[in-house]
Parts: sequence; structure tokens; C-alpha cells
Amino acid sequence: MEKYFNHYSYSDVTPYELIKQRTEKMAVIRAMKCTLLETPSHKSGGFLAHFENDEQKWKIEPDTSRKPITVRLHKDGKWYSGSMKFRNELEPIKFYDYNF
Repeated sequence: MEKYFNHYSYSDVTPYELIKQRTEKMAVIRAMKCTLLETPSHKSGGFLAHFENDEQKWKIEPDTSRKPITVRLHKDGKWYSGSMKFRNELEPIKFYDYNF
């Protein structure tokens, strides 16, 4: 099992860290603190602007103030906590789609 879980919600991605592996199919994870280091560039258009999201830079660090949650591995090979889908990955990923 890798050290990080990333929650994919449409085009946004939020990183979580592994706190404890209970079994092969169950783990306890906690959301990580993400601080935007550079404001993405944008062009006029849309409702306010079109952001060029490819250049997002985030500082991602543990956040012990967040409440841990339990994720379970389902038969489809994906990790879930309720209806939230996660991927178990090598690196934490943060992506915010400013165009929505």
C-alpha cells in the first residue's frame, strides 16, 4: 500500500495521507493541508476569466487537525469512503479547476 490517497472529484483532486493500514482492504486516512504557492495566470473570457491550470504549484503538508476517515477497497479495485472515490498513489496531488 502506498503512503498517499488522492480523492478525485470530477476535475479536482485533493490529497490524503495514510495514517494506519488496518487490513489489506481497509485504511485510515486524513486530508492534507494545501497552500497555493503561485496564482495561476488567466485570460479574459467566460464568466470572469479562463485560467491556465497547468502551472499550479502547491505546498502539501500533513494536517493533524483534520479528522481521519476510513476507506475500503471494493471489488472494482477502487477505494471508497461512502460515495467518495480515492486512488492509492505514490505522491500527494492537489489540483483545483478554476474554470468551474
